[in-house]
Amino acid sequence: MRERLFAATIEETREHGYGHTSVAEVAARAGLSPACFQEHFPGVEQCLLQALHALALQAHAHVISAYYAPQAPREGGAFEEPATAAQQLLERVLACLVPIAAATGGSPGEGL
Repeated sequence: MRERLFAATIEETREHGYGHTSVAEVAARAGLSPACFQEHFPGVEQCLLQALHALALQAHAHVISAYYAPQAPREGGAFEEPATAAQQLLERVLACLVPIAAATGGSPGEGL
């Protein structure tokens, strides 16, 4: 249920911006009632923060696993450097976060 609310919150924020995202809209997108939303989160801000935190943890796990995973040979028998594979994955993850960050007035990596 929380994952449905995370996905709905991210999509609503991406489409309408953080300031124009409401509990009712998120709940409707998730196919739930506003009361059900509020059983899990007190408001959109908390849901969005937890959703972004979950995405960051997933991205971190993917980058680490890509870095340490055995690499299959590329065409010609050469191996791709693990750091290159991890960097490409990180770039894809950041590209997904850019619209959300823009909608919330920040940017990926801001404050790091």
